[in-house]
Amino acid sequence: MKRAILLGAPAATCFFFALATGATLYYRAVYALLLALIGSWVWARLGLVGLRVQVERNRRQATVGDAIEERITVTNRSPLPKAWLEVEDQTSVGARAASMVISLGSHSFRSWRATLLAERRGIYSLGPIRVTISDPLGLFTLNRYFTEPEELIVYPRTEQLPNLRLLATESLGEGSVRLRARQATPHASSVRDYHPGDVLSRIHWPTSVRRGQLMVKEFDEGMGGGLWLIPDFHVSVQRGEGSQATDEYAATIAASIAQRYLTVNMPVGLLTYAEKRYLLSPERGEAQLRQLFEQLARARAEGKTSLTELLSKEGIRFDRYATLVVITSSQEVAWVKLLQELATQRVRVVVVLLDAATFGGAGTMTRVVEALKAAGILAYMVHQGDKLGKALSLAQAHSGEAALYESKMSLV
Repeated sequence: MKRAILLGAPAATCFFFALATGATLYYRAVYALLLALIGSWVWARLGLVGLRVQVERNRRQATVGDAIEERITVTNRSPLPKAWLEVEDQTSVGARAASMVISLGSHSFRSWRATLLAERRGIYSLGPIRVTISDPLGLFTLNRYFTEPEELIVYPRTEQLPNLRLLATESLGEGSVRLRARQATPHASSVRDYHPGDVLSRIHWPTSVRRGQLMVKEFDEGMGGGLWLIPDFHVSVQRGEGSQATDEYAATIAASIAQRYLTVNMPVGLLTYAEKRYLLSPERGEAQLRQLFEQLARARAEGKTSLTELLSKEGIRFDRYATLVVITSSQEVAWVKLLQELATQRVRVVVVLLDAATFGGAGTMTRVVEALKAAGILAYMVHQGDKLGKALSLAQAHSGEAALYESKMSLV
C-alpha cells in the first residue's frame, strides 16, 4: 500500500504539469500510472477469489513433548491462476510453522504437512490460516483468514515415580502403596457384594434377602485423608525458560504425583494461586485426574500471592488426616514455619524443593533446607535436568529413612 501511495505522487505531479503545459507526454504518463495502480489493485483482489483452505490435525489435546501433525490444503477453484500466495499458520503452540510461498494454476491445489511441537503446557490456539497475496509490482498486499481457530490444551508431562513415598502408611519395601485407613461416616451411601473378610455387622440384610446373596453397606468417607498438591506459581520465584523453567517442573511433578496416587485410589486435590486461584478438592478416579491435568495446564506462573500468604489463607482447609505436598523454588523461610504449625496438627507435610540456582537463579536453598530439617519435615531436592523418578525417591530425601520412621511414629 505504501508503494501505491508513492506511485500516486508522480501521477499527481504529471497531472499538474499536463494541465500547466498541455504536453501529451504528461497525459500519457498520468494514464500509464493510473492504469498501473488500478490494474495492480484488481489483480490483488482477484487473487483472493476462489481460494479455499482446509486444515486436518491429528489432535486437540496433547502432552508436553507431543507433536501436532497437520495437513494444509490450498485449493484454487477459479479459472485465474495465482502467481504468488504466502500461506501462514497462525497457530500459537510451540515454534510456529514456517510460512509457505506457493503458486497455483487454474482449478488446482497444493497440499503439505507441518509439524508443531508442544513445548510447554497451556491453552493454545490452532489456526487460523492467513493467506497473503500481492500484485506483480508489489503495490498492494491483501490478507485473508481461513478456518476458525480451535483450542488446543497441552497437559504437563508426567514421569513414573516408583520410589516416591509421601503417606505415613506407605510400605517401606517395594510394591503397592498401602493407604491410610479412612474415617467412615455413619451414613451408608450404597451396597456392594460381600467379600471374604468384610465385617459381618456391615451386611445389609434386607438387600441380601431380596437378592439372595450377601450384600455389604458402603459408607461415605470423610475427605480429610486426601492428598493435596500445592505447586508454587508465584511470579517472583520462577526461574528458567521454556520446558526447563521451574513452573514447568512444578507442574510435571504435581501431575506425576497425582497420576501415581490416583491409580491406587487415593483422593488427590489441587490448590494453587497462579494468575487466579485454582482449587480442586480431593477426589478419586480418572475424571479427577483429567480435571487436575487441565487445571495444571491452564495455571500460568503469574501468581501475585506468595506461598506464605497461600498457606496463611488456606491453612484452615487441611485437617489432621490430610497430606500436603508443597512444590516450590522459593528461598524464603517464612512458609516453613506455617508448615511446621500444620504438622503439629497432625497434617502430613512433604516438600519438593526446586533448586533455583540450577535453573539460572541466584542464591541457594541452604536456609530453606536447614529450616525444613529443624522442623522435621521430609523434603526432596530437584535440580534442573534431574530424572524425577530418581530425585523423588526416599534415598534422595535430605532427612533420610530415619525421618520417615519418626514421622510414621508421630502419626500413630
